[in-house]
Amino acid sequence: MVNSVKQINNYYADKLSVEDCLAFLNDYSKKADGFIIYGCMQTGVRIKDILEKNNFKILGFLDDYWKEDVYVGYKVFHSANEAAETYINPCFTISSHLGNRQKIMIDKLKKGYNKDVEVLDKDVLFYINHGKSLDRNDGVILNKVDFIITNCCTLKCRDCCTLTPYVSKENRAHISFESVKNDVLALSKASDGVINFDIIGGEPLLFPKLEELIRFVHGLPNIYQIMVDTNGTIVPKQSLLNAMRECEVIVHITDYGEVSFAKEKVLKAFNDAGIIVSMRSASLFSWYDFGKIEERAEGEQYRWDNCNSRDCITMYKGRLHLCARDPRYVENGLYCADDTESVDLTVTDEEKLRFMMKKVIDRKNALTGCRFCGGAIDIINDGTQGCQLTK
Repeated sequence: MVNSVKQINNYYADKLSVEDCLAFLNDYSKKADGFIIYGCMQTGVRIKDILEKNNFKILGFLDDYWKEDVYVGYKVFHSANEAAETYINPCFTISSHLGNRQKIMIDKLKKGYNKDVEVLDKDVLFYINHGKSLDRNDGVILNKVDFIITNCCTLKCRDCCTLTPYVSKENRAHISFESVKNDVLALSKASDGVINFDIIGGEPLLFPKLEELIRFVHGLPNIYQIMVDTNGTIVPKQSLLNAMRECEVIVHITDYGEVSFAKEKVLKAFNDAGIIVSMRSASLFSWYDFGKIEERAEGEQYRWDNCNSRDCITMYKGRLHLCARDPRYVENGLYCADDTESVDLTVTDEEKLRFMMKKVIDRKNALTGCRFCGGAIDIINDGTQGCQLTK
């Protein structure tokens, strides 16, 4: 018998049915004030949808970096202290999929409430919704995959996490549509599910067949939520807006200041089309300083263990990587791709591909790329977030 949030977090994956989880949460929700979702943006919206679907009371969102007071119809608390002043006994669920960032967020909650708080693992909610456990011991289920579909971009951000401005001239192009489709299909066949599938670049709105790609991904039964990240410089065409709305795509706009010159028009286009969209200023949320691309003598395991981008699983040109920078290091010749560190999606044997994928995503040791990276540990907070290169 489950009688606490801590127990359901620990046991849902291998001991509880969906009905057991729902029964506990229905009873629990009568005792708690309700649920507060920590973190706006894409995953927060998915959590909201599941809570609403099961008639659980939502008190609002908590987000330290969100400027507005309302998000997708709910109040936004801008700090744990503000939430504590309003609700004594809420249950939080954290939208971030990054383990280190989750710890930071829980520490903020403890300080705001001056005590331990109830935090429901969001994976419990995804289990209720999809009937599959996100625990990695139970099959191959990926919380989030970033898919780089183009190396073309309208901006040249110095601290781009995918290193797009540093791509060589011969590789500064769109990935072929057939290659893109093949990668998605291989990912779908080899995994039990992908909860969040984030289409990125470069600038993905430059990709000439983005509409077709979205419809193709939407047709796959085990990719649950499509997301698109854009930089506020390109107003989408109506046909793309239609596809995004019909496929329930969630969009995030990063506001880089003056260089995101079309951001208000872009935001209006998505809102007018009925698409869930959020926009954040690059100067207000955490940009990590990865340091210069240079080989470091030691400390790679420490950087790996403490990196806030450690779980940024990234798909690019036929391989699935554990880090967004790893494919760039390989492409730029710093080292060769290693099947113990990334997955070759061109393998035709599905069982072999599945085995390789599980082995890689369960990896505990630092990557070769950690030797060339400072790790997403220190935050850029000097106002240069989104700084543009001039050459």
